[in-house]
Amino acid sequence: MELSIKKPLSKLYLATFIIHLADYIIIPILPILLSIEKGFSPVQIGILIGTGALSFQFGSIIGGIISDNISRKITLMTGAFIAAITLIGFGQSESFMTLVFFWTSSSVGSGFFSPTIKASISDFCKKTTDGKTNAFSRRGISANLGVAIGGLIPLLIFNLPFQTFFYISAIFYISLFFLSMFIPNHNDNQSFHKPRPKHFTLLFKNKPYLIFSLITVFVWAIYAQLRILLPLRASVTFTNTKLVGSIWSIMSFFAVIFQTYMTKYFIKNLHLFTSIMLGTILLGTGILLIGFSYSYPLLLLSALIFIIGEMLNTPSIDSMTSELAKEEIIGAYFSFSNMSYGIGSAIGSYLGGSLISAYGILSLTPWLTIFIFSISIVFLMFLIKRTSIIKNALK
Repeated sequence: MELSIKKPLSKLYLATFIIHLADYIIIPILPILLSIEKGFSPVQIGILIGTGALSFQFGSIIGGIISDNISRKITLMTGAFIAAITLIGFGQSESFMTLVFFWTSSSVGSGFFSPTIKASISDFCKKTTDGKTNAFSRRGISANLGVAIGGLIPLLIFNLPFQTFFYISAIFYISLFFLSMFIPNHNDNQSFHKPRPKHFTLLFKNKPYLIFSLITVFVWAIYAQLRILLPLRASVTFTNTKLVGSIWSIMSFFAVIFQTYMTKYFIKNLHLFTSIMLGTILLGTGILLIGFSYSYPLLLLSALIFIIGEMLNTPSIDSMTSELAKEEIIGAYFSFSNMSYGIGSAIGSYLGGSLISAYGILSLTPWLTIFIFSISIVFLMFLIKRTSIIKNALK
């Protein structure tokens, strides 16, 4: 049994690596490219990234339904095809509205991946809390390895034209399309029951899960700040703005090296809710310190504090979702969780861009506002954790 689950999981981890490699060729430098080369304002950049986040959650809902009802394999192949084609279109675009259209379309395709891969990992991993936490931690390591290598590419080939980065990303999505052909749909050692409509109504009656999903909207709003604020801060700190890619790479290599220890010595010894609370404090602290950073070492230190928060949060949120989910429609649960991610990211991206536009990138007001918001959300989580609904659901 142990050997039989390793091969499917390894393909899922490889798929996770490719997805994040393709994404992070673009993400660290996207706000800079749009600001410097296209002349967009922080609000426009926030709108573009925010609409992408919303369309990502729309794609995740469709992906989760297809994944549960038809085929995990077809879902991954479809998402890879959409992402590849639309990234090529994005690279060819000039106007703001055309760029929004292609970024939104690409995000729909990208939304197919997360619920499908997470549901598949839950299919094949050991059915214990530790087994799920280990599996999702390894997924996090694979993701961060992709982020690390992807972030280095703009630094190594910084003289390439704007559109080339999107073409390179599209090539990796094409490779994901072919890899997906070899990913099994379900664990053959488990019976698979096609979900019925009544199964989906159970999701909306699952109060602990709905409360948890609402809380994660605010957590993801804080998490979204890094994508927009770190590059914009780097643009006024560095002469070579593409150095920001190296910060993402160092962050991710740090996560690859230490995620296993974080899981073993911290996450496994903490209540999942407590782990998310600590992670959220660190996310807010990292963002606050970015606002005080005027050199590469300080910016890097702030980013590392942020990534430690992510290392606590991401596997804990995935593991808790798996714990609260009904197995027959686990893909739908992860789709709904991605909806929380999409809504939170959209709100966070828009508000982060608006704060910078209103007060300026050098003002401390935006950074203090985000930090205070983070502490408020942690306090809310502390109160919710003490309720009987959460206590009984996670006995």
